Amino acid sequence: MSDRVVELGERRARGPGHDFWFAQVDLRLTRIETMVARLEKTLWLAGYGAGTLLALVALAALIGWGSGGR
Repeated sequence: MSDRVVELGERRARGPGHDFWFAQVDLRLTRIETMVARLEKTLWLAGYGAGTLLALVALAALIGWGSGGR
């Protein structure tokens, strides 16, 4: 591998629409991230709710509460 330094040509300036386009993309990505975070929170709450309900049913079965027996 050579240790040569290569000079790069002068870069062109960005057009005026470039920053606007990236702002639109950033806004859309932020909205998508917000929706995914909200969905994740909803799924965790549903999972915790189902786990709690399962634990209560198991506890009721262990102590015989709600079985109609003596």
